[in-house]
Amino acid sequence: SVKVSEDYTIGVLYARQKLEQAFFAEKPEDAAGSGAIEDTQYTWEAEVLPYSLGEEGDDRYAAVVTYLLKVRVKWPGFMQEKSVELTTLRTVPAVNPLAFEERG
Repeated sequence: SVKVSEDYTIGVLYARQKLEQAFFAEKPEDAAGSGAIEDTQYTWEAEVLPYSLGEEGDDRYAAVVTYLLKVRVKWPGFMQEKSVELTTLRTVPAVNPLAFEERG
C-alpha cells in the first residue's frame, strides 16, 4: 500500500504541475494536449473546454470568457491502469483591453 500511495502522490504532483501550466498559458485553448512525462511511467492529457457561468441570455458575465481546465495523469498499476484528474476554472477578459485602447 505504500507503493500505491507513493504512485498517487506523484500522479497528483504531475497533474498539478500540468494544470498550472494550462492555467497560466497565454491562450487557454493552447494548453490542450497529451504526452508522456519524461523518464517516468506517467502520461498526461489536458482538456480545455468552454464553460458557462450563467444561463443563456444572462449578461452578468459578458466581460469574461470562462474555461474548464482538466488534467488527467495515468500510470500502470498492478492489476489495472491508475489515474488522477484535477480540474479548475479560468476566466479571461472577453475583449482584449489593449486592442480596444489601440482603436482609440
